[in-house]
Amino acid sequence: MKRVLTVDTTGGDTIDRWAIDLLWDEDLVLANNGRYAREIDDRVTFTGDEPAVIEALNQNQEWRNQGFFRGWGPEAFRDQTIGMLTCEMYLLRERVNPNTGSYEIDFELGLVPFPKGPSADKSIYPTETANYYVLPSNCADPEAMIALLDALYPAEEMLDLAEEAFMEWAPSREAYDILLESVLEWSGDLDMYFQPLEPFDPGDQTWGAYMASVKQQKQALLDDLFND
Repeated sequence: MKRVLTVDTTGGDTIDRWAIDLLWDEDLVLANNGRYAREIDDRVTFTGDEPAVIEALNQNQEWRNQGFFRGWGPEAFRDQTIGMLTCEMYLLRERVNPNTGSYEIDFELGLVPFPKGPSADKSIYPTETANYYVLPSNCADPEAMIALLDALYPAEEMLDLAEEAFMEWAPSREAYDILLESVLEWSGDLDMYFQPLEPFDPGDQTWGAYMASVKQQKQALLDDLFND
């Protein structure tokens, strides 16, 4: 599909329609069941050289080299210069969805799950941000505070609100099912250690060689931040 969508429509020897805006490396790593770091034996350990990570990075680099990515910009989806948009939920709600968005979309909108990597046994929906509540370290009764939060914001009510929102945002029943699956089937797929480990720049090296060359450096960083 990427090869079909990425074309020169004017005959000017320049690509002017692309398959997709972009796929972030870290998202594709997550979708392939890879992690830049994992907690192993109570220690945060650099795993950016594990096969699932390298496999995902190589795949994304191949797609990038083939010219499939235009670069971020949801307006290109509206203008139909990209065939697919990596769509966070806020973009679906606020911009591209015909029911709720600000863009005037005059074509049929569909949703598909994030690409499933060959090392993953299910579709994984990458999550880059996790909202959470923080209690002060001197809280006299943290269990009671947690119970209060659970009472104020029951998980069942939050899910009900999400289901109502998805009914409004989703352009079809199939799209609704995908949105709901992204919540119900999420199993904590989040790489909280990626940002502290940035940047990753292989230059002229292969991803495998690069990750091997920075392993000790990245591990030292993780030790300094998270390990005793």
